[in-house]
Amino acid sequence: MYQKEYDNLLLDVKRLREKIVQMDAELQHYRTRSYKGYGNEGIEAYEEFKRLEKLRAEVRNELKHKNVRISELQRLLRQERQRENERRSNLFLQRFKDNAKLIISDDQYELILKMTMDGERNA
Repeated sequence: MYQKEYDNLLLDVKRLREKIVQMDAELQHYRTRSYKGYGNEGIEAYEEFKRLEKLRAEVRNELKHKNVRISELQRLLRQERQRENERRSNLFLQRFKDNAKLIISDDQYELILKMTMDGERNA
């Protein structure tokens, strides 16, 4: 149920991480230009650096929120799998009990069940 959203978020996170790497390279370029530049060139490079720095912070914030949602979805998917496994286990036990009752009488079944329960308590 949550798998499609989870897969899409993983793709988004990958895209955002690549974007951050690209932005880091651009930031380094403008940082270098602002230090080496004189006059208007240095000021323009510094302004562009600050603008890119703000954009990078926004992207990091978005990445953080997506990672939180991924963690929530992982927990939900784990719970969903656990419920499905419990349902299958209960279904198997019910089939086993039904088949066992077909083979043996109710008294024998109760005796075997009692012996099994006593064995579990003593263990």
